[in-house]
Amino acid sequence: MDSRFLFSWSVTRSRRRFLVGLPCIALSVAGILLWTNRETSEQINGRYEAALTKAIHQHHDADLEVAVHRLQHSHVDTFAIRFRRAQNLISAGKNADAIPILKALTPPDGQGHVPARIWLVKQSERADALVPLVEEERQQQLRKAVQEHRQNPEAHLLLGKSYLRQRQFRLAEFHFATAAKLDPKHAADLLALQQALGRSRPQLTLQSAAAMQKLKDRLSDDQGDRQVRISIARIMAILGDTKQAESILKAGLAIEESTDVKHALSVLYAGMAIDLLRQPLHQRQAADLGLQAVLLDPANTSAIQLLFQTVQPTGTITAITLGPATDHWRRQLEQDSTSVPARMILMQLLTVCGLFDEAIEVLKPVASANLDSQASLARLFVLARRMDEARVVTDGLLHQLRSGTSDNERVVVSVARVLLIENRLQEVVDLLETQITSANRVPGSELASIYVRSINALFDQKAAADDSFVGSNESLKLLQRVYRISPGAESIAPRLAKIAVGQGVAAPEANALVLKILAQGTLNAIVYSAVGAEAILQDDLEQAVANLQQAQALSPNDPVALNNLAVALVRQSKDNADRALDLVQQALTIAPGHHELLATRGEIYISLNRLTEARDDLLTVLNRIPQHKLSLHLLAGITD
Repeated sequence: MDSRFLFSWSVTRSRRRFLVGLPCIALSVAGILLWTNRETSEQINGRYEAALTKAIHQHHDADLEVAVHRLQHSHVDTFAIRFRRAQNLISAGKNADAIPILKALTPPDGQGHVPARIWLVKQSERADALVPLVEEERQQQLRKAVQEHRQNPEAHLLLGKSYLRQRQFRLAEFHFATAAKLDPKHAADLLALQQALGRSRPQLTLQSAAAMQKLKDRLSDDQGDRQVRISIARIMAILGDTKQAESILKAGLAIEESTDVKHALSVLYAGMAIDLLRQPLHQRQAADLGLQAVLLDPANTSAIQLLFQTVQPTGTITAITLGPATDHWRRQLEQDSTSVPARMILMQLLTVCGLFDEAIEVLKPVASANLDSQASLARLFVLARRMDEARVVTDGLLHQLRSGTSDNERVVVSVARVLLIENRLQEVVDLLETQITSANRVPGSELASIYVRSINALFDQKAAADDSFVGSNESLKLLQRVYRISPGAESIAPRLAKIAVGQGVAAPEANALVLKILAQGTLNAIVYSAVGAEAILQDDLEQAVANLQQAQALSPNDPVALNNLAVALVRQSKDNADRALDLVQQALTIAPGHHELLATRGEIYISLNRLTEARDDLLTVLNRIPQHKLSLHLLAGITD
């Protein structure tokens, strides 16, 4: 438009009319701006939510009340916004206002909101659940969630876990498989279930191949995806490749410190330690892995339990080393001083460090909560050499047992455990024998286990006190009790071998029991190994070699059998030294650096006249264990 025209138009108009119309023009412009820039209901609700979050963080109670009021009276009513509103109300401590909203979003019948259903189920599993649910109610919510959104992998996974808790394995596997198909990150959960159901390693490898490739592709695209990395590591561990699983998790930590990855590595180490404990020579290595697991994740209670079981309470692990873990559990107690589990865990950590008096003070406030806590307290008194106090606790437990609770197996086990700790072995055996015979039933696994432990300890005690005990009818009768209660108890093998290989009056009957156990076919490798080891001690090298060859054939990767066979062969004839060296080298690949294996290799090197290498091995053993008898004897022979 020409500027001269505008000028001419403006000067011919009445200024008064223009001023009169100005408010209308302003109102029109405001209307146009409001129309073009108006907020949606969701945006308005979002501003209220932001204000509420800010008020919570800044502790502005007045602003908090206003924000909650506005949200409660908002006309926005979509499922997602109502769910966010409920969560904000919970954050604001307005649980009573949040619960009706949650119930409206999660009706047992009718349409609901899937994220709300999942949230409701997950929170119900906590001890402080806002809305507690029983298992059937959880399943009901999750079945509705799956119906409303069949492509939701988390709903399928949670439903599968619920079915698994009820031992409905087929339904559990179906939903785990669906979750893994929708998102390969859940393939590890499916494999873990299938492994527990007895699927073979090749079947598991085939089952996981497609998911594994998808996960590897994702990780290649994004090295920082922690959940994908953890999923790959879990699958590798299930398939037996723990070293590669460890490597991939460590690579993730090198990229970025992550609590999730540390937890996954902690779980991996704890699992590796449990596997190692099946071999006697791996006790120390298992304890080292347990320690690493605890340091990576102080909240990993399974790793702490493992450490407590594998490390002798002699202070070999210092309080400084376990400081992060003990500090973590002290903070837990500061938050809830009545927590029995937190006190038990802290007590275990302090016990491992040899801080028995501190452990006693941690446990005392809740020791009366249950008999297990009382048994633990008695054990701590014994370790702290406060024997009078230990006996008071023990006698109190015995009184509870005699006052009418003798039919309670848990009580019997707790009392027996305390007596065993105090080395009152005959009392333990008598107590449990009475319980087993009077009940006229098969004892539970825990009672049977402690009964076997007590008899074995009594056998060892009597054998140490009297050389003539081993081989007597009394010694065999003790082991026959073990066999009667627990035919599969591995601990019977070394003790039975002492009687069977010896020259005592009970030897023929002991050999008959050996044959009976071998006929079962479940403990053959262990029995052959035990008989062979005892035959070495009795200088019956022909019998030793024959039995140890059987053990090695049945269990080719057992380092104990390999070591003992090497010893028997080299002592039988120097001509066997090369074969013996191959066996002990194989054992050292399984249990690297173990002192008993190094001592055996040193003995073999002497037979081969490789004295420098023999001296190196024997000195290595003596640097670790200065009083190692065999190494001292062999080294003295070299020196002479």
